[in-house]
Amino acid sequence: SRSGLIHNQTREGYGYSEDLYKLLELYIAGPDTVSMSSPFPTGTHLENVTVEGSEAYITFNSIYALLSGYQLTLANVCLAQTLFDNTELQAVHICALDTELDGHKQITISKDQIVYSDLAIIKEK
Repeated sequence: SRSGLIHNQTREGYGYSEDLYKLLELYIAGPDTVSMSSPFPTGTHLENVTVEGSEAYITFNSIYALLSGYQLTLANVCLAQTLFDNTELQAVHICALDTELDGHKQITISKDQIVYSDLAIIKEK
């Protein structure tokens, strides 16, 4: 239903925990049902993905920078939680090519940082 803020969808991604780029491509492609929508702007694609230890560094194209405020927070948290649920990553660093995200060169989300009640508060505003 579209009445909630976050919903999950199961996709065939078996084996992609080792291929983070492919896992993320599947994720940003968006849902395969019309009852859900993607938090990413149309045209968003990956520029680069690297992993150093338990941290991922993700660079999107500049279209990702069209997001701001709660929409950017929602997209980042959904992305990070998907990675935390499917890999051993502990932190995700997100940036957009040649531009800032809401005034930041990079946004970092650690696994212990996500508090879902924060997202509920954002939706109520």
